[in-house]
Amino acid sequence: MQNLFIVTAKYMFIILLAFYVFLSYIALRDGKKQSHNAALSVQSLIIYTIHLCGYIIIYMNLEKDSVVIFYGAQLIYFVVFKGLFGVIYEKAYHKGLINNMCMMLVIGFIMLSRLSYEKAVKQFIIVVMASVLALAIPWIVSRAKALVTMSYIYCFAGIAFLATVLIIGQLSYGAKLSIEIAGFSFQPSEFVKILYVFFIASLLNKSTRFKYVAVSAAFAGLHVIILVLSKDLGSALIFFIVYIVMIYVATCRFFYFGAGIIAGSGAAYMAYKLFYHVQVRVQAFVDPWSVIDTGGYQVAQSLFAIGTGGLLGLGLYKGVPRTIPVVEQDFIFAAISEEFGAFFALTLLILYINCFLCFIKISMKQTEMFYKLVGLGLAVTYAVQTILTVGGAIKFIPSTGVTLPLISYGGSSILCTVIVFGIIQGLAVHSNIQEAENGRNSKPKTKKKKNPNREIMRITYLFLVIFVGMIGYYIKFHIKDSDDIINNTYNKRQAILEQEIIRGNILSDDGQILATTISDEEGNDYRNYPFGNLFAHSVGFSTHGTTGIELMANYKLLTSNVSIIQTALNDFKGVKNPGNNVLTSLNVDMTKAAYDALGEHQGAVIVLEPSTGKILTMVSKPDFNPNEIDSIWEDLVSGEGNSNLVNRTTSGLYTPGSTFKLFTLLEYIHENPDFNAYSYDCSSRITIDGNTIHCAGHSWHGGENLMESFANSCNSSFVNLGLTLDKGKFKNLCNSLLFNSELPLSYSYNKSSFVLNESSSGFDTMQTVIGQGETLITPIHLAMIAAAIQNNGILMKPYVITEIQSSEGKKLEEYKPEEYKRLLSVEDSAMLKDFMGAVVTNGTGTKLKTDAYNAYGKTGTAQINDGSQTNSLFMGFAEKDGKAVAICVVMEDMPEGSTFAVPAAKKVLDVYFNVF
Repeated sequence: MQNLFIVTAKYMFIILLAFYVFLSYIALRDGKKQSHNAALSVQSLIIYTIHLCGYIIIYMNLEKDSVVIFYGAQLIYFVVFKGLFGVIYEKAYHKGLINNMCMMLVIGFIMLSRLSYEKAVKQFIIVVMASVLALAIPWIVSRAKALVTMSYIYCFAGIAFLATVLIIGQLSYGAKLSIEIAGFSFQPSEFVKILYVFFIASLLNKSTRFKYVAVSAAFAGLHVIILVLSKDLGSALIFFIVYIVMIYVATCRFFYFGAGIIAGSGAAYMAYKLFYHVQVRVQAFVDPWSVIDTGGYQVAQSLFAIGTGGLLGLGLYKGVPRTIPVVEQDFIFAAISEEFGAFFALTLLILYINCFLCFIKISMKQTEMFYKLVGLGLAVTYAVQTILTVGGAIKFIPSTGVTLPLISYGGSSILCTVIVFGIIQGLAVHSNIQEAENGRNSKPKTKKKKNPNREIMRITYLFLVIFVGMIGYYIKFHIKDSDDIINNTYNKRQAILEQEIIRGNILSDDGQILATTISDEEGNDYRNYPFGNLFAHSVGFSTHGTTGIELMANYKLLTSNVSIIQTALNDFKGVKNPGNNVLTSLNVDMTKAAYDALGEHQGAVIVLEPSTGKILTMVSKPDFNPNEIDSIWEDLVSGEGNSNLVNRTTSGLYTPGSTFKLFTLLEYIHENPDFNAYSYDCSSRITIDGNTIHCAGHSWHGGENLMESFANSCNSSFVNLGLTLDKGKFKNLCNSLLFNSELPLSYSYNKSSFVLNESSSGFDTMQTVIGQGETLITPIHLAMIAAAIQNNGILMKPYVITEIQSSEGKKLEEYKPEEYKRLLSVEDSAMLKDFMGAVVTNGTGTKLKTDAYNAYGKTGTAQINDGSQTNSLFMGFAEKDGKAVAICVVMEDMPEGSTFAVPAAKKVLDVYFNVF
């Protein structure tokens, strides 16, 4: 029952708020009085409905009788507050703005009660006190003529408040923001925002001559400087923007606005250079993942929350918004997005725009410059604060640490925002009084004063462009970026999605199920892997962490593309929505062949399609049965069993043995244009400076040219030619071929390493050029090199996910082959292909020789563990009739000098080319 009500309320909140906002724009227009009042009445009903539903859910979750009392107190407040405004000011006040204020307070109270019930109660008490002031403020603003003349009182009072904070203020997140008096903490900058607007308006109302502009600039600058010294840069930015807007409108000179923008840009750059916490916030904006453990954590958690909430939201109390630090203040928009959804959050943002337009409309109605500038200044303050808060939460701009008006927790902020709404109501009352007086006084005015409404409209359009840009960015995030954000390994909210969605299937290239979700009689979901151990590392698992394709496609599998109507129906039924399916390039038959070819040996087999980059086979041993992951987990993570979890194809770092001679060969060819003239007489060993290297199995190869040396995998010959190489150039070549480099892989992997340099010893060089020593490489790296050689030097980006399908089989996304970069010239590729062909036709890889296809490759044996263990390797490719495939096989702990990896590779290639 509780879940059904939460689901029902989730959809109702979205529909009701959307209708409310629609009515708010109807009410914004000057239309028929009857329809206008009807819209306002319906708005009131919507406010009370959302308020009631929200607190029913809160009561269901908290199960406190005090929630009922708290709700009743709020209801009385809204009824009394709106009623008193109507009685005191009759038809002179702006009813739509009162409704908007109450709607935002309702949303704020609901969200705060969900996040921190105690803070919601404190916020309500402050709102009630502020509302008492707000009831009196319109009368004062509309009638107190002295307000126009108190320029320097506003100025010096504001400076005194800010200076007090600078001297004795309390530090909060690196900035001095508040002071404490008699146990109460308040933030003076919130009050000074109002005084500051009144100061600028009052001074410029006297005159807009340069003298007054200079004085206003000096004192405005002093406000900003004090805030900067206090490191309250969010408030400093608001003060600065408000000033350049007000000076532009008052003077009607764009020069001041342009000069202000240039000066502000310079000041922002200086702030970045001077303040470390600004640098941290900028870095968190540019790349929050790089500093997620420090400055980027808050932004990252905000994005996780927004993405996880999706378009419809998770429902009140179904998210985990409290994982976002200070979520009640700076990042409450992210909490709203998570539980109420993107539709609701966007509609709320459009409501904020409506309030801004109401402020502007009331400002433009003023006939006196002072009141016009006050309305404009408060409108800009309100708009900038909204943009900074929402923009920081969605990573549209760097976070500045300001609160969302009327919704975020903060005593000083909520008090001053309610006062601001009271002042705007006062301006509405004042304009109505002026209109009435002008109607009674029919005498024409003798002097027409300058009316800067055109400039106000320009400013309005500018802010609307910014709002629209922010909305567009928010929409783009949900359409394009949210998948990657939600699928980030740092995101712990993915478990929430499993409560709402049945994890989709993972399919092979021909549609066979590699992973699926089954339910028992009690409705518990379990992940099932029909092929057991076969795809343990490539497909991975989704419990005790997530690995393999289960990790790469985690969000895709936990996303449902059934229709919104079906989603709603399933929500109401309490039925999980089916997740999307992921089609892969993995081939079942080839994987079985690779698995069988390894037999009982540890090792790895990786197969790529050179022309596309598709991963066709990925097998690693030792392995495990992912169906038994819960029961065997402790054994797997123990010291003896943790090797089973390692995907050796991508993370296994192996001594390459003679497969590395491919790199040595290429460098020798580059340095020796006459390489075809090379010859060497092998006597099974070579000794240099007392260091002896033997050929595998002590083979005596006799006279060899370069191709024969490579085909025979002659250690002696390669030591001989390798010692002539320029070590610096050799290192550059290896780095260009992806050693010590990032690989274009979605799977987790280890970098291959090449450490030979110009200071390396002769013995180290002898070891390195034949693939021993400290060089390490992964099987997938070797397979990528083989693929690039076959593909005329171009490496295609390896990928395994080819398509995302809905649960009904409809294609949603298709992943196309993507060129990574050219690793080799066409000439080098052709030359290496000839050498690798010789290995198969008359060298160490003859077991791969067949009439069924043309094979090319390089064998290798690598001695490790001080020579006590030998690994057998093969890397290469095969082709026939336009079809081609690259492969790397590693078999651990094999007899010295063996080529066991070659027949293992043949078993896999035979399946690919249908050799039976």
